[in-house]
Amino acid sequence: MNKINIAHLTSPRRDQLSGSDKIVLSIISRSDNRRFKHIVFCVGDPNCKDCLLTTEVTKLGGRVEVINFRWCLDIKSVLLLRRLLKKYSINILQTYEYKSNFMGWLATVFTNVKKIARIGGWLGFGLTFKNSKLDRKAFVYEKIDSFVRQKFDKVIVISTNIRDKLIAQKCPLEKIALIYNGIDSAEFCSVDSAKTRRSLNIKPGMKIIGTVGRLTSEKGHKYLLQAFTNIIKKYPKTKIIIVGEGNLKQKLINYSEKLGIKDRVLFTGFVLEVAKYLSIMDVFVFPSLWEGFGIALIEAMAMGIPIVATRTGGIPDIIENNITGILVEPGNILEMQEGIGKLLTERDASRLMAENAKIVFHKKFLVDEMVKKYEEVYLELMNL
Repeated sequence: MNKINIAHLTSPRRDQLSGSDKIVLSIISRSDNRRFKHIVFCVGDPNCKDCLLTTEVTKLGGRVEVINFRWCLDIKSVLLLRRLLKKYSINILQTYEYKSNFMGWLATVFTNVKKIARIGGWLGFGLTFKNSKLDRKAFVYEKIDSFVRQKFDKVIVISTNIRDKLIAQKCPLEKIALIYNGIDSAEFCSVDSAKTRRSLNIKPGMKIIGTVGRLTSEKGHKYLLQAFTNIIKKYPKTKIIIVGEGNLKQKLINYSEKLGIKDRVLFTGFVLEVAKYLSIMDVFVFPSLWEGFGIALIEAMAMGIPIVATRTGGIPDIIENNITGILVEPGNILEMQEGIGKLLTERDASRLMAENAKIVFHKKFLVDEMVKKYEEVYLELMNL
């Protein structure tokens, strides 16, 4: 049997891995190599050849091609992608955001290449926040992308929230496949938390509140910092750890200083070994204003950490309120601090929610099950 050749067209960040990047790596590393062959096409500037995704794909023995895509009608780059599709005899092109959707559609016109658009957390952003200048731009992009997606053979969504929005946009139900993100539980099993606490000079008895995610406005870190100013008044032996990198890092550092809590806040920057930081957290907080899914959430579930998360986007697909964690309204500082306080003090309830979350994780969010579902979509498109 000839292998099915699959190309992943994505726009990675230079020095960190996004949720989409992690999905690409999981598919490449765990896909059945007797039936499928994967290649990654990175859309970005020439420095993309040195980005973290490229490095990790190369470690796996995979191949990466870099496409310098400068603007939305960069015909030279579109033609290069078209040549690469032909060079590698690509059967299926999988895209990951509006830029790669648009580019992929143009490059595959009058070809037999099947197209899959994976929709992450950005769908609906322009519609929700269209009053500002920046988000009017997002609104226009979304309108264009809605048209482009109609030309795709399959659309993979990562939550029921995104699925429902697609249906509202008249996307045929039979074209949509719901595939939850998944991770490797083995990465979150054996971690020396005591060693990590010592390396960070965390004193015995100190409770750690933590979060993981890009330091961008939609992730809601400033609300977590505001809630923490009240938490330490009631629970003085607490510290907060913020894992992640982003364009708001310095602003958040300055904000923590303004709030008078800078000495209680640790910004780690981007880290590959997220598990070692998760292992020392007594409460995991996910304060997003909007979230398509939240891989960090299922990482915390795998570690058995009690969770407070916002009731937005795809998060209710993951967390059931007061069963597997506590859900609060986005931006509601009072609800957030009450949820954190409950998990810090009501240890039996906290432990039960963490145990329930771990059970749900093993039922719904394992990486092998995710990859299997992607393979089923590939085989369906090829009529196999």
